[in-house]
Amino acid sequence: MEISKIHLADGGVIRTALPNMDRETRDQYVLVIQAKDMVGQMGGLSGTTSVTVTLTDVNDNPPRFTHKNYQYTVPESLPVQSAVARIKAADADIGSNAEMDYRIMDGDGPGMFNITTEESTQDGVIILLKPLDFETKSSFSLRIEATNRNIDSNFLSAGPFSDTTSVRLTVEDVNEPPVFSTPLGRMVVSEDARVGTSIGRVSAHDPDTSSNTIRYSIDRNTDLERFFNVDALSGVISTAKPLDREANLIHNLTIFAIESPFVSFHFHHANTTDDDQQQPIRTAFTTAASH
Repeated sequence: MEISKIHLADGGVIRTALPNMDRETRDQYVLVIQAKDMVGQMGGLSGTTSVTVTLTDVNDNPPRFTHKNYQYTVPESLPVQSAVARIKAADADIGSNAEMDYRIMDGDGPGMFNITTEESTQDGVIILLKPLDFETKSSFSLRIEATNRNIDSNFLSAGPFSDTTSVRLTVEDVNEPPVFSTPLGRMVVSEDARVGTSIGRVSAHDPDTSSNTIRYSIDRNTDLERFFNVDALSGVISTAKPLDREANLIHNLTIFAIESPFVSFHFHHANTTDDDQQQPIRTAFTTAASH
């Protein structure tokens, strides 16, 4: 870096000798300044000192994504409000001149995602707003824009101070527990029904695309005397012993629908009625799932 001549009488004024200095190329210069008396004539005395010149930053560099396309895989079990992915637009400036905001310009999943700026890193963090379901939609495409917050009008010609990129999110299938077709059901049987009489059927399906085989069983803790059986493959519930309304009016059964490694529960509430009164047995059902 060159400097103008320095005259002691006028004081030492350091001026730039070249235009368009670039902090991103070189941000610091060390100068050795010499001062002479007798206007620099022979026999005069001189002294030297060092001066460090540091260039401050201006916002003359727009943000730019390093890739025009990003791809990420996300499991469908990811909880809502979780971070799905991170992207970042590079900015050669520093401090407030490198701060930026991200926004989703368009995409095929309206209301599914949001993007925010992580202030410490200036990363764009894509946040999940609604539950994912691989069976309903297995991928999403988003168009994302990054824009500088603090644009200097003196450098608009270096713009635009924004950039866009595409993000494709592929939803990964996660094995889900079986789902019963109806959360509530009722069954009717007379107390004089023969052993082996079918009183109804439960049905569950695998919500995954693989559609694995489901097997049924009765939680024997809810049928200690083994009054009922359930066919492991068909889900048909039948009597296994003679029923006596006077001895046991209500039977509460829990049916398991098993698709390894998951078990779903179907709870049954059964009312046994007197044969003479011709009142039905009623069985109520509720469901829950366990991993």
